[in-house]
Amino acid sequence: MLLVGYLRILPPTTGCYPAFPIARGDVPYVDGVEWQLTAMLADQAANHGAVFVDSYADSLGHDACQESGVKWVEGPLPPALPPRPPQPHRHAGGRRFRARRAQDRARVATLGRPADHSASVTHWAQPDALFGALLSPSST
Repeated sequence: MLLVGYLRILPPTTGCYPAFPIARGDVPYVDGVEWQLTAMLADQAANHGAVFVDSYADSLGHDACQESGVKWVEGPLPPALPPRPPQPHRHAGGRRFRARRAQDRARVATLGRPADHSASVTHWAQPDALFGALLSPSST
């Protein structure tokens, strides 16, 4: 079983107000809460025999404050229907990143080696079959 962690929402020290409406001084606090959540998820995965996929650490530089094409997380959007508050969400680049990280961890756990992302996704092993649809270009 895999437990895939969350992507980093903001950079560790500075934000991008007003695009992401969190005061600059609060950004380190938010990052600290994200780090605590990641640590808790890693501990829970270890305590219950799951493999943890740390998306937080590897998404540094791909937060909601980055330019389009670099960021893997979008900032808050207007609510679709009240009273739902605006929430950050990941987009296709973030989904592909998390799917590849999960595929790598599943491969290492089952086959002892990470996936080769230089070629197109193959379905020769069960972990690939689980994540192949997420990695295909049509899933954007």
